[in-house]
Formats: sequence, C-alpha cells, structure tokens
Amino acid sequence: MKIHPSIDTFLPQKTSQTNTPKTTEIIADEENAIKDPAAILKESIQKQLSEMQEAKIKTGEGNSKAERIISKFNSGKKLSTEELSYLIKHAPASVDRVLRISAEREQTELMMRMARTKVSTMQVPLLTIDGIRKSDSTAGDALVRTNQLQDSVKEFQKTKEYQEKPATDFDYRKKKKSSSKKTPYQPSPLLWAAAHHAYQNGKKYKL
Repeated sequence: MKIHPSIDTFLPQKTSQTNTPKTTEIIADEENAIKDPAAILKESIQKQLSEMQEAKIKTGEGNSKAERIISKFNSGKKLSTEELSYLIKHAPASVDRVLRISAEREQTELMMRMARTKVSTMQVPLLTIDGIRKSDSTAGDALVRTNQLQDSVKEFQKTKEYQEKPATDFDYRKKKKSSSKKTPYQPSPLLWAAAHHAYQNGKKYKL
C-alpha cells in the first residue's frame, strides 16, 4: 500500500545536534559546581602562593645580589649603571622607587650647584627635608629619601665647586666686583710677531 506524499508533513522531523540544550560552557559550570570544596580551597591557596612567589622574584627578595644593591641604595648611596641594570632584570618591581628617589636627589644636587653661596647652598637641603616631612610617603620611603639627601650634601661639600663658592652674599658681591675689573689688553706674542712681519713687508715694498 502506497502512502500519499502529503502524509510526510505530519511525521516528526529530525532535530539538529546544534540545538542540544547543554553547551560545553554549561557542562563546565556544572562540573565546577559539584567540585569538592577542599579541592577548590587547595587550588586557591596554590594560586596565592604562586602570586606571592612571583612578587618576591620581582622585588628581588631571595636574590642576594639584588638585596645588596637595594640595601646600598636604601643607605643613601648612588647606584652605578650596572647595578641599576641588574635590578631592572632581576628586581623590576623595585626600579620605579629607585628611579623616583634618584631623580629627587639629582634635582637637589642641581639646585645646590646653582646656589651662589655656601649659605644658600645649605638652604636647599633644608627645603627638601621639609618637603619630605609634608609628603605622603611611607615611613620606609621617607627614610630612604632622607638618607639620599644626606649623602648628596656630604658628597657635594667635598667638591671643588662647593669649596670655591663665597660664604655669604656679601662675599659674593665682593668677588663679583673684583672679577669684573677689566685687565689691560695685552696682545699675544704670536699676534705681535704677525703684525711686525706685516709692517716690515709693507715697508720693504713701499714705493
């Protein structure tokens, strides 16, 4: 017996596999939901330990050379290019702090060089230390900034540039006045010889 083609329209249609109600994401969420709480806690602890270990590496903790360099800087000493390069490679998290405090030291040193007397030179670190007190730096950073400031003053006082500065404004004006006096013009021996030679040649060929 033949079935009329129109009857096919009433037969149930096959559904595509793409219409399945459970996707991969839903299955994964269900698996996580039934996971043992102890296993979840263990994974969380391991993640925290991993993050702490990574933080130690970035700050140089556990690296004896990096720790020595950072300790040297904290005591107030300048770092060499090689030492800074080592920190960039092995303790990158400490570099921003080192550069920031080093820049403050360089600015203080520049202002001390620009000061025209020894008295005004010593006023520069007083203003800097006042700024450190009023800043929102941590106690550790404030101590390092102070150590760097003290070392910069001590090192600058050893320079010939500081030693040659007049003590007070009165001495500065006195020194400036004496140095502004014009000295009589004295031609160099070479210039005198050239002028004499030109005069003799002109005299020789005179008509």
